[in-house]
Amino acid sequence: MLIEFIGVDGAGKTTQAKKLKTYIQTITRKKVHVVHGYKPYKYTSELNVLCEKKFKEDILSTTLCSYLYLLDAIDVFNSNIEPYLKSGDIVITDKYINSSLVYAPILGCDKKIIKQFVESFCFPDLIIFLDISPCVAYERVKNRGKELQKKESIEIMTLANEAFRRICNNKSIIINANDKPEKVHDNIIKKIKGMFDNELQL
Repeated sequence: MLIEFIGVDGAGKTTQAKKLKTYIQTITRKKVHVVHGYKPYKYTSELNVLCEKKFKEDILSTTLCSYLYLLDAIDVFNSNIEPYLKSGDIVITDKYINSSLVYAPILGCDKKIIKQFVESFCFPDLIIFLDISPCVAYERVKNRGKELQKKESIEIMTLANEAFRRICNNKSIIINANDKPEKVHDNIIKKIKGMFDNELQL
């Protein structure tokens, strides 16, 4: 069983993925894994290091980085996600293919190429969209004290949040992520309770 959290940066995907893992572990004896769909960065990190050594500056465009993230995603899927799924484990991702489907075109990638890339992936059994006000998400990200990336601007967050909403389907649930983490978690549990009883059985 594969569960994917989607939403803009600052929506709380990592926090909620960990909380959901803890909850699922109380109702099943199956192994549950939280996996970042792109980490550990392999291709992105290696090229960044090479560029820093050769050019002493960051010369990678956001478009090129988006393609490199896809290569990292394929590597993570093949080495982590797919083996867990084949073992009958439950995998929760806080970033996965739908993040690329949303962000890559916004950052300049060819939509057709992205779709061809993701066809090789296993699609999630459940998508949990953490729907948050881009202004709230921006403040959360800014308060981390790190340098903001291009995709963390309010403008791109607004476009991405709308795109995430559009890709939601009958395998998706939409959660108001403007609330405090505990309330968001409670709302997730209320919505998914009983949805996957067969998958969670031993």
